[in-house]
Amino acid sequence: MSLFDSEEGAPTEFSPLLYEADNFASAKTDKSVFDSSKDFLAMGVPIAVHSAMLSFYNTGVESANWFGRKSGLYEGNIAEASMEQDLQEADDSGNLLQYYKEHAEGLEAGG
Repeated sequence: MSLFDSEEGAPTEFSPLLYEADNFASAKTDKSVFDSSKDFLAMGVPIAVHSAMLSFYNTGVESANWFGRKSGLYEGNIAEASMEQDLQEADDSGNLLQYYKEHAEGLEAGG
């Protein structure tokens, strides 16, 4: 039994197996599989992309600070960006920050 009942490869109706999996997830976590998927697409993917960009930025900052200290041209005190601070500034409701805190390991690995 597949997740979709289909004819000629096009999904036409959800399988009872998918509904059962959704019922199990809802009972265990109070969230539907469909809600989790929506959250991942709406918040998880953008946060992972931002994490990747932030990683490149912070690598540049660290390199600039190191070269600045070694060369003596400046003190090398450029501040690195913080994911949590960026998310607080971007979202007044706090949903992004809450999602990041719950899934930080996976999001950082993805980014």
